[in-house]
Amino acid sequence: MATDATTPVDIRIDKKRLFYVAWKDGHVSRFPLGYLRKICPCATCNDLRQKLSDAQPQPPAGGGFTSLNVLPDAAPRPVGSTEITEAHPVGRYALQFVWSDGHDTGIYSFDILRAQSPADPYQADEMWEGKPVSRLGEDLEAESRAKNAPLWE
Repeated sequence: MATDATTPVDIRIDKKRLFYVAWKDGHVSRFPLGYLRKICPCATCNDLRQKLSDAQPQPPAGGGFTSLNVLPDAAPRPVGSTEITEAHPVGRYALQFVWSDGHDTGIYSFDILRAQSPADPYQADEMWEGKPVSRLGEDLEAESRAKNAPLWE
């Protein structure tokens, strides 16, 4: 059931930078696109995340160093390498994006988007491209507003 916290009142997509949602309760979510792609809720992406999580080495019983796997999402990307090429509403409860890498099976419900909002306090330690994801979202919004004024009017 939709609540004020999960009812969008304004959605804007800067297809090269940012997905922006203002919610009915006044909260604003700003998702850097690479981060939004990383949290794709589809079964394929969930399975991949689970396999990568299961493959992580466990620390030795006595402590000490273990190997560190660097995942593809941690690697720097050229600007524009993660873009939304299309966005489609799914009923009144979700959006489906088509990504520049061809991926299109994730259905991002408004509940999921709100729960993963970079601006929520429990996401405060979440980092993306070397910055807290919430700060990066704010920076990308400012950049988008400067470069794409008509999008924000």
